[in-house]
Amino acid sequence: MQAGLLMLLLTGCDRQKDPVFDLDTSLLDAHAEAFIPHAGDGPFDTYLAVNLPYPPARKLLREVEARFAVKLKSRGEAHITVITPIEYQRLAQTLDIDAINDLAAEHIQRTAFEISCLGRATATLAGGPESTYFLVVHAPGLEQLRRRIRDEFVRVGGNPSAFDPGSYSPHVTLGFTSRDLHERDGTVKDESTCVAEVRLAENPQ
Repeated sequence: MQAGLLMLLLTGCDRQKDPVFDLDTSLLDAHAEAFIPHAGDGPFDTYLAVNLPYPPARKLLREVEARFAVKLKSRGEAHITVITPIEYQRLAQTLDIDAINDLAAEHIQRTAFEISCLGRATATLAGGPESTYFLVVHAPGLEQLRRRIRDEFVRVGGNPSAFDPGSYSPHVTLGFTSRDLHERDGTVKDESTCVAEVRLAENPQ
């Protein structure tokens, strides 16, 4: 019993507590931002996303860099992707981006979501190890939107198996070492990737 108690105490002493970051609640104010359509000629230029206020994400990015001793690149904006470019390429068989935007534009910026944690994904690419940091998001309303888009896609002749609305890991990318990592890189962006707690606060210091 004494040996077991000693082992428990040693384990408790060695355990590293996850860091905690305070995130300004204004990141959740998507309703205050304009909906931005995303369409272009490149294979990854067309997608559907919720536009978010960037200042709170930028502040958190700097704190993540300091805490994890890493230098990260960013896109200079914040969003939650709802339909990825790869998914759109499949949907575009029968449903173009204008029709998708028409389905989404009225409500997408008012769809509620919650922040679950700070996530980190890693992968080894040709240039070496790479990392990306992001906020894991819980957003049932966005999954419902994906289901409405799938229903419309099928209604106009799309193959039901071409798009799975439930295969979805909503997140807000903060920054990455070289380039963002995606599912095609073998990474996920769900709660299994959590490395830190995120607390919402008004005007955090």
